[in-house]
Amino acid sequence: MDDEKIFGPVLYKLSLASAVSRGLLARYQIIVLELQDPVLTPERLYGEERYSEEVRGQRLGALRPRCCTRWRSMGFRRASPSTTGR
Repeated sequence: MDDEKIFGPVLYKLSLASAVSRGLLARYQIIVLELQDPVLTPERLYGEERYSEEVRGQRLGALRPRCCTRWRSMGFRRASPSTTGR
């Protein structure tokens, strides 16, 4: 969005830190997980079959329990239906 010819001039700039401190954006954390699985080799994850249903399912199957474990260790709780809008 740096191209003024396409997007027009900047009307107002607000830094991420300012938006969070003003309550316009929620605080966030970036969590990086390292996934080591003998079945999901780099060749499978980045190779020709990376978009196959089998590899996608295996990737999700390996990732989900690790994410849940990490979230629990950080004190996150499951979202209740009332907070998710469902």
